[in-house]
Amino acid sequence: MATNLLEFPSSFTVTTHSSPTETTVKCFGQLTGEVVGILEDEARSLIQTAKLIEIDLGAVTHIDASGASMLADMYVSAKSDGCDLQCKCEDGLVKRKLQVTRLLSVFQEYGQYL
Repeated sequence: MATNLLEFPSSFTVTTHSSPTETTVKCFGQLTGEVVGILEDEARSLIQTAKLIEIDLGAVTHIDASGASMLADMYVSAKSDGCDLQCKCEDGLVKRKLQVTRLLSVFQEYGQYL
């Protein structure tokens, strides 16, 4: 089991925890346009090696259109590489924004939302 800590601008932090069966990516702070490129690169490297990735957005305080778009891109990339992507978020602003963009329904419809 390995745990990594990555810090990005705007007080955004990501921790990854890998086990033989899954990789958990826990995000903290604001998921905005200035950090999505870096986070997307990290996620793409995980998709290549993991069979199951859980993105935990419970500690994300803000997500903008770039962040929501990146989640959609990650979902498509994961599916095309044979990886399951699960998304977890608590009730609140982030969940509401994912509902408005209908991204939440994609995760729910396909059983990939926790």
